[in-house]
Amino acid sequence: MEYEQAKSSNEESIKNLLESHGLPASDIKDHLGNFIVAKESNEIVGVGGFEICKDYALLRSFAVNSSHKGLGIAEQIFNLVEEQAIKSGIKAFYLLTDTASQYFERLAFYECSRDIAPESIRNTKQFSGLCPNTATLMCKNL
Repeated sequence: MEYEQAKSSNEESIKNLLESHGLPASDIKDHLGNFIVAKESNEIVGVGGFEICKDYALLRSFAVNSSHKGLGIAEQIFNLVEEQAIKSGIKAFYLLTDTASQYFERLAFYECSRDIAPESIRNTKQFSGLCPNTATLMCKNL
């Protein structure tokens, strides 16, 4: 398995993978520089990244092909994304989820009130419209 920085040539494959999991992908182009892809035989089998929001970051959709689940790919992508965010001076990660709270709790995220999210996070497309109001907000200090 190879892990690398996403490139513009990966955009369509990333969108397809995210959409196949019912995850938003319409604005992914704007944030590709903060995404990591997992490749096997030159095919993208996993992806994850973040959107910079001043001193914070919104963790964006993580997805792994169903044929590759359970192999630790998502966690490896997360570790690389987290390392990149720390090097960029990001103070904390925020994320919105309907289904993966337990997974992210294992990565030291905790549930927090949407009311306490920094303004830069609240102003993202994800927070203000792409994700439903029922999505759980989670955070992790870096």
